[in-house]
Amino acid sequence: MDRGTLFEPCAPGIHRRAHGGRARGRTLCPYHGTGRRLVVPRADRSGRITVDGSIIEFPLPVTGAFPSAITAGDDGGMWFTLNQGNTVGRIDMDGAVTVHLLPTESAGPAGIAAGHDGTLWFTEIGAGQIDRITSDGRITEFPLPGRAAWPHAVTVDGRGTVWFTEEHLPNVGGWIDGL
Repeated sequence: MDRGTLFEPCAPGIHRRAHGGRARGRTLCPYHGTGRRLVVPRADRSGRITVDGSIIEFPLPVTGAFPSAITAGDDGGMWFTLNQGNTVGRIDMDGAVTVHLLPTESAGPAGIAAGHDGTLWFTEIGAGQIDRITSDGRITEFPLPGRAAWPHAVTVDGRGTVWFTEEHLPNVGGWIDGL
C-alpha cells in the first residue's frame, strides 16, 4: 500500500481538488501523516486515494454522522471524528470500522491528533472539552474552563503538549500530555 499524504475536508476559503478533479467534486486539503485517506462530510464515508488517483470508499456505520477530521494512529489505523454521530471512529487499511460512543451527549467531536504515547486527542466542540482516547477505546474527558469556547482544531507537539484552538474565543490553549 502507498503511504504518503492524508487528506481532510478543507476549511472555508481553502480549496484543492485531489488528482486533477478525480475526487468527483470533493474538496480536499493535504493533511500531514501516513497513508492516503480522506473523510467525506455529509456522505457517511471514508476513503483511500490510490497512487493513480482512484478513490476507494468505505461506508461508515453511523448515518448522518458528518465525518470531520482524520489522523494516523500509532496502532496502524486511521482515527476520525464523527461530529453529528457523537463518536470517534477507527478504520483499518482494509476498511473495517470501529466506533466509540462519547460519554457526553451532543459533544460534537471535531479535530483529532495523535499523541506521543499512542493515545489520540480530540476536541468536543459542543461540550467545551478536550478528550483523550486510547487504542482500546477508553475515553477521558477534560472540561475547559470556558465551556462556550468551542474547541476545534487540536495538535500535539514533540514534547507532548496538547494545543487546541477555541472557535468562539480568539485563543489558543495548551497543556502537558499525560494528565
